[in-house]
Order: sequence, then structure tokens, then C-alpha cells
Amino acid sequence: MNDLALRQSIIDELGCEPSVDAANIGVAVEEGVVTLSGDVGWRHRLAGTQCCGAAAWSIPGVVSVTNNLAVNG
Repeated sequence: MNDLALRQSIIDELGCEPSVDAANIGVAVEEGVVTLSGDVGWRHRLAGTQCCGAAAWSIPGVVSVTNNLAVNG
């Protein structure tokens, strides 16, 4: 899977996660290396940051995930 398709798959997966607002999550992919950026709300701080990383890892073709998400609030 190319980086563009991989990025879209991750975005789609994040959109299915009820504990995060995917609109606040940035996804960058380069050669299968994923970087997540943005913020998650205080209410979902731990679950949100963990599930975003897990969502990215669940996509075939991901080589590594750097989770730069911050807690907002």
C-alpha cells in the first residue's frame, strides 16, 4: 500500500474511534512510518492517545508509529 492510501486508511480508522475527535488528529506517513499529531480532549486523555496509536498499528503496511498527541484541556 502506498503512503497516501495508508494515510487514508488510518484516517478512516480514527474516524471509527468514539473516544477521539479525528478532526483534531494529524496523520503523516512516509515510507510506512506514521506520525500522529494534534490533541485529544482531557476527558479521553489516556484512552484517546492509546487508541490512536493502536488504530494506526492496526493498518497493514505500517512500519512504525510516532505518537506526538498532546492532551488538551
